Amino acid sequence: MTSAAPEDVFSAEAEHWWDPDGPLKTLHALQALRAAYLEEIEPDVAGRHVLDVGCGGGLMTEAWQRRGAHTTGLDRSAALLTVARRHAEANGLAIRYLEDDLATFAGREAGTYDIVTAFEVIEHVTDPQGFTQALARLLAPGGRLYLSTLNRTLRAWLFAIVGAEYLLGIVPRGTHRYGDFRRPSEIADWGRAEGLAVEDLRGVRYDPLTGRASFGRDVRINYLMRLRRPKGERP
Repeated sequence: MTSAAPEDVFSAEAEHWWDPDGPLKTLHALQALRAAYLEEIEPDVAGRHVLDVGCGGGLMTEAWQRRGAHTTGLDRSAALLTVARRHAEANGLAIRYLEDDLATFAGREAGTYDIVTAFEVIEHVTDPQGFTQALARLLAPGGRLYLSTLNRTLRAWLFAIVGAEYLLGIVPRGTHRYGDFRRPSEIADWGRAEGLAVEDLRGVRYDPLTGRASFGRDVRINYLMRLRRPKGERP
């Protein structure tokens, strides 16, 4: 039996996207952690151009917009973008949501964005190096890229697939494929090839007992990486 494609898995949960106690409650816990981190690292985003890649139903996208950024959300799922647009409209948020291919989009808007986020996306693409290249092209001089994903380790397979998907059921089955997990060294190398420097790397933990996420030193399961394009350097 084959698993559903990750895009199909997420789209199937579209109507539950904004329910913090629903099937995507793990995503909400991770979002709370990331949003707090970004408020600390990027305290002044008013008027800046921010892109949220793989925005889904708009959790991170709305967080940026509420802080005054000019925000664009990009995704390939029409169902999720419908949810995102509906939620933004209901809350009076003017967010630009687009259904587009990242490489095509990067060709049109290269060097436009002060901040690009791509959370839990790179493990679902067929060409991770090309994906990283496109993200890098979108950054303006001095711009930062925030990226999170699962490490390709035995520990990550045990926790993220065996544990989270099959034993605990806190993540929909078929969400992840171990061979698509990305090591930090791979992403760092792909970023450096595009002129980006790694500024931060930290492990991300999720406790299914408390339902909370936290940062730590251990990057063997999930991690967040921050990269930056030097000032004065264009893509």
